[in-house]
Amino acid sequence: MNNETPTNRRKTQLLVVALLMLTLPVAHYLWNASGPQPRIDANLKLQPTDGAMQSWSELRGRPLVVSFWATSCVICMHELEDWKAFYSEQQGGLRFELIAVAMSHDRPDDVIKVQRSQDLNYPVYFDLTQDIAQAFGGVIATPSVFVIDRDGTVVERFIGRVDFDRLRQELDQLV
Repeated sequence: MNNETPTNRRKTQLLVVALLMLTLPVAHYLWNASGPQPRIDANLKLQPTDGAMQSWSELRGRPLVVSFWATSCVICMHELEDWKAFYSEQQGGLRFELIAVAMSHDRPDDVIKVQRSQDLNYPVYFDLTQDIAQAFGGVIATPSVFVIDRDGTVVERFIGRVDFDRLRQELDQLV
């Protein structure tokens, strides 16, 4: 005997569609994550939340950690305290630089609100035109983290929750 009602069938169909919508972008990103290394144009413009534009070339010569995040990302928001602690204990700004890039779908006022309310101690950047995400291979999943050596080569990627112990190890090898 089949207990499936039209309502239950519709709920199942909606659940399947929702799961596909959530997993397809992540699957696409994971598929491409092992592809060619990003080549960042030295003239790539970065817009910190304080408004003073920078170019990528200004950041070369020291290790970088580039973290793509979103205010709507539960994992990202949960990791903010971890990032603050990591930046302080690893002497961010001296030994390396952290570039926290808010995704293009984040409203600037929401990004600034989070930055202020969470008292973030590291630089936060807007990516309103998606230029930064595109430069890193079309980042769509958050959190996505790239570790870059002094020469500008990506040496490690994290997709999803960051393993901060592994990140420390990678950074220690670069400084």
